[in-house]
Amino acid sequence: MTYTYLQLAKALPLLNKAIKDIELNRVKSIANSEEQINNALYYHPTLWFYLYNRWFRGVK
Repeated sequence: MTYTYLQLAKALPLLNKAIKDIELNRVKSIANSEEQINNALYYHPTLWFYLYNRWFRGVK
């Protein structure tokens, strides 16, 4: 198992709950502070990034 699949398995029940909350109009809006808005997002590396580093930099 990889972390991506583990995260997906954890996220699916939360997504289902979020959709049900939207359908039942139980959604609350929360204003974020300026500090929270400016946080950086992290994205998992793509397949091409892995292959590039494997082929050209020898990273395993």
